[in-house]
Amino acid sequence: MPDEPTEKSRDFVARALKHITSDRGAAAALRRGLSESTRHYAYSHVIACGGRLTKGDDRRYDNPVDITIAALMAVHPRYSEKAGNFGHVCRKLREQHESFDARFRRLLSCRHAGELCEHLKGFVLAAKQRDNLPVDYARLRDDATRWHWESTRVCWAEAYWGADEAKAKAEAAAAEAEAKAEV
Repeated sequence: MPDEPTEKSRDFVARALKHITSDRGAAAALRRGLSESTRHYAYSHVIACGGRLTKGDDRRYDNPVDITIAALMAVHPRYSEKAGNFGHVCRKLREQHESFDARFRRLLSCRHAGELCEHLKGFVLAAKQRDNLPVDYARLRDDATRWHWESTRVCWAEAYWGADEAKAKAEAAAAEAEAKAEV
C-alpha cells in the first residue's frame, strides 16, 4: 500500500480546494453531495474538479468516492498532506472521545467504498469540531478507492492503535533500562 497519495488524487484535491475557495455557490452545491437526495447538485462541480461519477468504463456503477471527498472538503476544507492516513486523524479524535474505538471499528467493518463514504461524514465533522484537525483528502480518496484491499484497513488500524503499542514498548524499554541501571 503506497504511503503517498497518487498524483491524480492530489490534482483532484487541489482543483476541488480552488473550486471551493473561489466560488461559494460551488461550495454549497458540493456540500449537498453528502445527501443522496440532493447529490445531483454536486455532479457538475465534481466533474469540473476532475472527478468521476462512475467506476471505470462501466457506466452502470455509481462512484461515491469523488462526490463524497469533494463534499467533505466543502464542509471541512482544512487539508494537509502531513495529516497521515485517516487512522491517524481518528487516533487524534479518540483522545477526547472514549467511545471512539467502537465507531472506528464500525468504520473498518465497512464492506465497500459506498458504505465507507456513508460513515465518513461524522468523522470529518468531528475532526472539524475538535481543534479543526486537518485531513489528507488526497490520501483519503485513494484509500476509499482501494477500500476493497484489506491492506488499506490494516494501515488505518495500525495508525489508530499502533501509537499505543509504540508508547507501551517505549515505556517497557525505559523501565527495563532503569532496572538495569539499578543493578
